[in-house]
Amino acid sequence: MNQRFLFDSLASTQDHASELVRSGAPSGTRVVARSQSRGRGRSDHGWVSPPGGLYLSLVLPDLAEPDPFLSLAAAACLRRALSEGWGVRTRIKWPNDVVAAEGAPRKIAGLLPERIAGPHDSKLVLGLGLNVLGPPEGFPPELLPQTAWLSEFLGEPPGLDALEGELAPAFESLVSELGSSRGRERWLAEYREALYGRGKRAEVNGLRVGRVKEVGPEGELWVEGTEGLLAIRSGRLAIEEAE
Repeated sequence: MNQRFLFDSLASTQDHASELVRSGAPSGTRVVARSQSRGRGRSDHGWVSPPGGLYLSLVLPDLAEPDPFLSLAAAACLRRALSEGWGVRTRIKWPNDVVAAEGAPRKIAGLLPERIAGPHDSKLVLGLGLNVLGPPEGFPPELLPQTAWLSEFLGEPPGLDALEGELAPAFESLVSELGSSRGRERWLAEYREALYGRGKRAEVNGLRVGRVKEVGPEGELWVEGTEGLLAIRSGRLAIEEAE
């Protein structure tokens, strides 16, 4: 039986799950917290984690080779689950921010996959932060324009345990599907369909790079600039909403 560790509060589910992997935790292990004091996002950014959200880190089998597309496919997987399970429409802001479907991108969820070495083999630890009930009291006011919650779109949002029960198996299936070329192509197509900002001007790390065109097979973002197409493989993306 898979182990599930539930905490009222934890510094970081991702850090705790990584330590469990280093101690030999198997695939299927889950670490869940009702709040986090040092939640982690991409590129060492913090993730504000008040009560009312789903904060989950899931131990998964490692892929044969490191796959930069995994992070993007996980966002597409979450988007599909929210749509099929609860009718919530979302888009994806590259690389893996799941955002509200309408208007400027307001983040509902973020994902953080990490490869962690264990005593016998390596595992993937996939971290999820999903905003469910909000905005909670004391939420940083400067983040309000950038943030969305499931409770905005559902009269009565699902319980945190129900969300976890649907999402964890979906992510487990995703890793298996990415092992085949057919599965990978299907998730790439789903991601491309959901991509936010196509045709809009974009900045990466504060520098204007061109207009968003497409996402490549390795998860790179293709933008069209003054000197032609440019592949962006990392960085903080900002989309210019006004033309």
